[in-house]
Amino acid sequence: MKLSLLSLITSGDYMDYKWKAVSVTGLGSFSLSFTSSMLFVALPTIMMDLNVDLTIGSLIISSIWLVTLTLLVSIGRIADMFGRARLYFLGFIFYGIGSTLCAFANSGLLLLAFRIVQGIGSALFIANSIAIVTDAFPKNELGLGLGVHTTALNLGQILGYALSGFFIATFGWQAIFLINLPISAFGALWAKYILKDINATTKHEAFDIPGAVLYSAAIAIAMGAFSLGDVYSTNFAIMSILSIVLLVAFVFTEKHAKYPIIDPRLLKIRSFIAGNICNALNILTYVSIPFLLSLYLQLIWNLSPSDTGLLFVTLGLSRVTITAISGKLSDIYGTRWISTIGLVIFSVALIYLSGIPDSISYGYIIIGLILAGLGRGIFMTPNTKGIMSEVPPERRGIANAVRATISQTFNTLNTPLIVTFMSLFVSPALISQAISTGVITDIFKAQFANGIRNTFLILAIINGISIIPSILREPFYKAMK
Repeated sequence: MKLSLLSLITSGDYMDYKWKAVSVTGLGSFSLSFTSSMLFVALPTIMMDLNVDLTIGSLIISSIWLVTLTLLVSIGRIADMFGRARLYFLGFIFYGIGSTLCAFANSGLLLLAFRIVQGIGSALFIANSIAIVTDAFPKNELGLGLGVHTTALNLGQILGYALSGFFIATFGWQAIFLINLPISAFGALWAKYILKDINATTKHEAFDIPGAVLYSAAIAIAMGAFSLGDVYSTNFAIMSILSIVLLVAFVFTEKHAKYPIIDPRLLKIRSFIAGNICNALNILTYVSIPFLLSLYLQLIWNLSPSDTGLLFVTLGLSRVTITAISGKLSDIYGTRWISTIGLVIFSVALIYLSGIPDSISYGYIIIGLILAGLGRGIFMTPNTKGIMSEVPPERRGIANAVRATISQTFNTLNTPLIVTFMSLFVSPALISQAISTGVITDIFKAQFANGIRNTFLILAIINGISIIPSILREPFYKAMK
């Protein structure tokens, strides 16, 4: 009997399920990083076209992560209860619809609203992807599986930077969203036919609605406070206090919940705690690089979006060349020292970028981006393996959601924090004025360049702190085996 191509591919005879599963999660991660990297390059163009200031511009980038962050823990818990396959399928649906709506936004506020729809899809992807890969791969191959998954994410970043200038110049910034429609359509079909739930679910456990509501509200308000861009304002103080009150109420509620939304046993896993601290600090500094350099290269060096995007290709390319290798090395030598080496290299890259020259020097930027990409690539996969490998299978959904929540918290905090750091040296109003008018004075160039350099030094210190928990992530006798 002849088999159709689809039935052959989805059958066990074509390839192991673990590789089919990682192809689905890889596609979801690819689409997220593809859009994100293009959006960094397109930001100055979008700000001018929609006539928005730097605060709204930063929200256009961070709003999707704010929504993602608010939903992650609830989605992770639901995935443990009812399975991950259907949720990942829905991720492609929401992300595709949200991307299409973004392309037709004619104001900054509309674009922000449509990014919320994208955020729902993003949350469904991020809450389930690593858990799906962890379910599919045996422990002695998990580093390799995570490396392949992360390679797909890196490829999205590379292609996004490489193609961003072409899409923006040829079709307008709207094209960076429309391109997701065919990707999402194919991804939805692929996920529908490929994914299956391997481990037993926890349907018998009740969903902690009060805990989910309190947690989501606290996180949303906290992120909204930082997104205001002014940590000295009255609104920031009020929102911060309200967020703290809600978090206290959440902790009290969880102590009395029969099935808490966040399993407290996760907090007793040493590698889980240490790995999450490392990732939080590293992702805060890593995401800052394209944001800072995109502004610097286009405002100070007067490069086009196309040239800027092409330079950023080196950041993703250096990551993609090492990610799978570092994952395999972690399967052999463990996660501690591989991750730590990556963090050290990344700190060196940030210090190097703090010396960025006033005049155009492509070689200088390329070296800095290669170092940063290698550092992040070496660190990321072993660290993720260290976080997830000791978690019980029935708690991988919520564990991955907590991991992703911490990552996305600092991803979301990144832009407003960077604006805050820069405001210590140059007024955000001057930056917004320079972008909107296109008038770049020598005084502005000097202040802005000084702000960028000092911000990179602050980031180097923050990332350097993460080296400590990386070394302490597991007992020394275990790491030396």
